[in-house]
Formats: sequence, C-alpha cells, structure tokens
Amino acid sequence: MIAFSTQDVHPRDRLSYWVDVATQAFVDHSFKSLTGPAFAAEVRMTSLDRLGISTFTCDACEVVRSRQDAERLDSDDVLLCMQVQGRSVYTQHDRETKLEGNGFVLIDPRRPFAIAIGNQSRSITLKIARTDLTARLGTLAAVSQRWIRSPPAASPNRRSIWWRLHLRPSSALPCTADRRPGPMRCSA
Repeated sequence: MIAFSTQDVHPRDRLSYWVDVATQAFVDHSFKSLTGPAFAAEVRMTSLDRLGISTFTCDACEVVRSRQDAERLDSDDVLLCMQVQGRSVYTQHDRETKLEGNGFVLIDPRRPFAIAIGNQSRSITLKIARTDLTARLGTLAAVSQRWIRSPPAASPNRRSIWWRLHLRPSSALPCTADRRPGPMRCSA
C-alpha cells in the first residue's frame, strides 16, 4: 500500500504537494483548495490484480478535469466513486450527482468532469480497466455520471466490502468480473 498525507508537509508546500499526489492517484486535473494553505488531505492506494483502489480524506476543494486534460488520455481506466463521509458533487455530461454516503457514481476520465468536495470528506475510488467494465456493461455513455444506489442495509456483505476497502484495502475480498450476466462474484 502507498500512502501520502499533507500532515507532515509545511503549509506553504501542501497544495503543490497534494496536486502532485492526487494526480498520481487519480488523473490529470486542476485543483483549488477552499480552505487555503492549511488544506489537509490523505490518500492511500493499493491494487487487487487490475483494480486500483484509492481512499481519500480531505478538506473542502474543487477538482476539474478539463477538455485538454481529458484529451491527453493519461488513463484508460474508469472511476467508480463512493462517498463514505461528507458530501461531494460530481458533474459530467451536463449531469450533476450529489453523494452523501449513499451510492456510487461512475466517472469517465476520457471526458471533462468536475468534483466539488465538501469539508472533512472521505471517499473510495476504484480505478477499473475500461476494457473490463465495457465487457460487462457495454458502452459506458449510458451509465457514466449516474447515481447508483448502494446495496440496502439488508445486504451487509456487499456494503461491508466497501467499508473493508476503506479501512484496510488489502483486506478486501477478491472479486471477479466475467462476461456472464449478474453481480460480481466475491469469494469469502
């Protein structure tokens, strides 16, 4: 697991440090802190086979992936984002999705997007290979930037996987995606 934090970085260097770290964990983008140089954040990154997993904790900020950023094609992944604490607003394809710990949103980094992240935000982002996801879902245009309801409380096993990823990504259950219809299969 790789972890970065602004905790031990001098306040004058925090923003530039965070932009470098967040770009590595995420995709090229511009960044604006809404709390100024005292901005605090942490990211932890790991992977399970071809699935990248990042957990973020940060103060209020704005993230924008411009058309120029998207044209650089620095990533052929798709981002599945879940808000664990706080609130974030995702905008892509003229659609706005508000997450407050209830649901997921699929972001296509090949297209511009913006994220307004609220204070004391905690989230999980999965970087999924586009080829793996399109093999299961077909074209992503119909499902990207749409709110996806999280599993109900009656399905604790599915939701607990997300919580386990957030607490300790290496403890997650290995899941496999294949071309068969139905849910992803996770081994116990």
